[in-house]
Amino acid sequence: MNTVAQDFDLSHGAVAQSLLARAGQGLQQECRKQVPQGTQKQFGEVIRTNAGGTGSQLRCTEVFHGVCSRWDGKTGSCQQVSIPLLLYTFSELEQLSV
Repeated sequence: MNTVAQDFDLSHGAVAQSLLARAGQGLQQECRKQVPQGTQKQFGEVIRTNAGGTGSQLRCTEVFHGVCSRWDGKTGSCQQVSIPLLLYTFSELEQLSV
């Protein structure tokens, strides 16, 4: 599970940067197939990509990327977006029998 900004630029955010460093640019390219540069997704939306293809050092075959707002200390929209996003992702993983 990766948390991303609305533009799916994996060079921003600690989790996204870590995944990008291990997976390589193939992971960013996979995101761009679904979210072209210059477009955005809404908070709470999730896309699923492969793990970056050849050369990726991730120990998985797919990555779920969820759009989260900036952490606000549990005072507002971040928690309202994060909980349904996580529940959706867990449900998808359960269906995949992971």
